[in-house]
Amino acid sequence: MSIRRLSVGFFGSDQFSINCLRKILPLYGNSEKQPIEKLEVITRSPKKIGRGKKVLSYTPITDYAQDNGLRVCWADEEWDFKSLARKHDLCIAVSYGTLIPASYLACLKYGGLNVHPSLLPKYSGAAPLHRALLNGDKITGTTVQTLHPTEFDKGDILAQSEYTIKKNENLRTLIAALSNQGGDLLREVIEKEMYNKESSSYQVLLPKYDLSYARKIKGSERLINWNQATNEDIGRLRRTLEVLHTKIEEEPRKKRIKDKGISYKRVILTGVEKFDGYQNILSSSAKPGTFAALPNDKLLVKTVDGYVSIEQMKVQGYTNEGASRFIAGLSKKLGMQPQCFAYSL
Repeated sequence: MSIRRLSVGFFGSDQFSINCLRKILPLYGNSEKQPIEKLEVITRSPKKIGRGKKVLSYTPITDYAQDNGLRVCWADEEWDFKSLARKHDLCIAVSYGTLIPASYLACLKYGGLNVHPSLLPKYSGAAPLHRALLNGDKITGTTVQTLHPTEFDKGDILAQSEYTIKKNENLRTLIAALSNQGGDLLREVIEKEMYNKESSSYQVLLPKYDLSYARKIKGSERLINWNQATNEDIGRLRRTLEVLHTKIEEEPRKKRIKDKGISYKRVILTGVEKFDGYQNILSSSAKPGTFAALPNDKLLVKTVDGYVSIEQMKVQGYTNEGASRFIAGLSKKLGMQPQCFAYSL
């Protein structure tokens, strides 16, 4: 039986989409045994960044595609998609960041596919990886679905695969694991023609998981509430969001934001880790958020059920510092010498 040869438009942007693209590259070529005859990468146009907006920043997939000899197109506006009409038989969208227009999908013989890093309909939405980690899930996975013409994550489910989240899994390792798993699943869908409604392999799977929405991460979710957060809570925050922050009281001055009559500055925290070592610096009865310097110049902070250490602190408007400089400079930065981060928010 002859293999169906496809013209594919691959819509992507980030490392997750790069890993999925890498998995299907062996399917592209001139051999009659390779199901992809033409492969184009479509991504978002470069943005001007930096001082004076003089530097163009390209999506990560741009360099990867060009390094592998693939043609790259940009599509942001509806007109861009119109120029792509009837060029492809099938489109694949992975972390593209915007809805693929219905008018473009209607021009495709086989419609579109999407690799989503969750077990849909669980965690539809913008941040399924983050929500799985923050919620302490044991199982997640990937889904290959068809592209819906008007809504995100409402397509037919064609294939799914589960993944067991490791004990100390972080966002980077989960992205790597699920993008590779999703890429393998995508390759299987293409090789078996599971995208083709006329194929014997085509099958729409019934949902096995409850519907939930993975809303986009807000900046406020990086804030540690010392009054409530356990060591495990803080560990999940750090493994998911990496850079966290807290608040510290300052002497009220004009033009400074006040919260319930008290003025605060934000402190960005990097290198937050559970502290299991012996210490006699802070009492076990100390209020959560109380801090002191460790001999290795890390900051020791009391939590509701133990301690964490922090490598670097950056008070709003100042540079990163180790524990000794951070504590020594508080009086100058804040107009007072607090011994504790904001206890309740």
